[in-house]
Amino acid sequence: MYDSAITISMCRTCFSKLYRLTEKRIKVIQKKIVEGIGFQEQQGKHLKQKRIVDDELRALMYAHLVSIPHRKSHYASEHTQRLFFENPDLTIKKLYMLFRVFYREKKGVALLLRLKHYYKLFQRMNFSISSVKTDKCDFCEQTKIQLSRNPTNQRLRTQKLLHERKYQPHKALKNELLKNIPNDTLIPEFDYSQNLALPKLAVNKQFYKRLLWLNNLNIHCHNDGSSYFFTFLESEAKKDANSIVSYLHHVLEKKGVLQNDTTV
Repeated sequence: MYDSAITISMCRTCFSKLYRLTEKRIKVIQKKIVEGIGFQEQQGKHLKQKRIVDDELRALMYAHLVSIPHRKSHYASEHTQRLFFENPDLTIKKLYMLFRVFYREKKGVALLLRLKHYYKLFQRMNFSISSVKTDKCDFCEQTKIQLSRNPTNQRLRTQKLLHERKYQPHKALKNELLKNIPNDTLIPEFDYSQNLALPKLAVNKQFYKRLLWLNNLNIHCHNDGSSYFFTFLESEAKKDANSIVSYLHHVLEKKGVLQNDTTV
């Protein structure tokens, strides 16, 4: 039987290698024995640090995110409910700093939540930071800038509202035509995206030295939801009708509409 009163001396190096214990672990065990602390796991059970993430904090964080201008996804609104902030310059750090001000105004005390914990909570929210938009409408951007300078201009506001409403009938007509077409009918839609500069740098001096552009073409098939992306450098091919027809011919071959020896 083991007698706790018996003291046995042994080599510390031999003991650590025999039981595969580090020097730090041995010191922790010795400290617990001297202080009479048990060896039961105490992780997450101490009261030295107060828990600050509660339902009220989550509700305030969600209310702050909702107050920031946002929108639904333009391309996948039917498949996801995630909301994207309209300002592409927002970052997690900027949202955190804005929330600190929002929290102080609501509670009257400083926020104790750290940035890394705020980021973990943000990942569980139904919000995302959108990327910079490309291929914007000239009229929309022009009227947006003019209204920011003169918000009381009712004529510009009416023109912008009518311009946005004109898009809805075209979208409804397109959806109606797609519903009436049989599922076995191939319906491809294709368009070039904005050219991408290589390398992508934000320095003006380097921007005008770039001579290489990357072209991107997307062919989307509405009948089955598949998409085909074609990328090429401006030194490899031209961005003209011939390139579009060649890529469309490739997609038709993949779909089995054309045979390999068929020409368009």
